Amino acid sequence: MRSFLLSLLLPSLRTALAHAQNTTTYLTAPALITSPQNTTVIQCWRLAQPFTRSSLPGITGSQTVTISNTTRLDYTILPPRYDGGLHTAPVPQLVHFLSGLARITLPQDADTELWIVGGKGGLVFAADTVGLGHFTTYPSDQETVAIAAPLQHGLLPEHEVLNEGPCDGLQTFL
Repeated sequence: MRSFLLSLLLPSLRTALAHAQNTTTYLTAPALITSPQNTTVIQCWRLAQPFTRSSLPGITGSQTVTISNTTRLDYTILPPRYDGGLHTAPVPQLVHFLSGLARITLPQDADTELWIVGGKGGLVFAADTVGLGHFTTYPSDQETVAIAAPLQHGLLPEHEVLNEGPCDGLQTFL
């Protein structure tokens, strides 16, 4: 009886496992952009290019996605409880918070806030280079470390807007 049940279930399990292994995954992260009203808005983006298996030496078989070419990398250490004030992004860039905590709020919408915890999910696209801008504070009692990578020619990666506002659990970081 047991082998009969296994023979019925095994094809379904193999199909489910194969589907899980072949599922296409996309990088999803928040973005700050300038609206037509010249204010900063937060959007949740899913990049158009999916993760693929790398064939590069040293990372062969791992998941990878090309986001953009960059023009430089800035490594920044922010002191505890630092207040970055109201500002726009200096250039369209990808910012990855490696550690610490960042809180981004909008001057025209006090109810909307974006919290970014440093580490695996610490990405944000900052492309609000004109307009009113946003506030960034670093409320942790520890330093916040970030890498900013300006996007070559200011070109944003191809993406789909999943929703207006923060991603709220939709982020995908393998």
